Amino acid sequence: MIRLRFDKGTILLRGEVGTPYGKWDPRVGCYRAKALHYQDVLAYLRESEVRARGLDAKSSFR
Repeated sequence: MIRLRFDKGTILLRGEVGTPYGKWDPRVGCYRAKALHYQDVLAYLRESEVRARGLDAKSSFR
């Protein structure tokens, strides 16, 4: 499962999977993507059938 969190104009992706839009950020120990790629990141995770928890507690998908 991946957890997504907004951080200063970016999305932090915590979990075992990176995305084409994210780069590893050793400062926080997870992948980071520009927030403008949010919808693309969600689409990639859905297509890859990766479970994720979104930026709010209610958004969860498989």
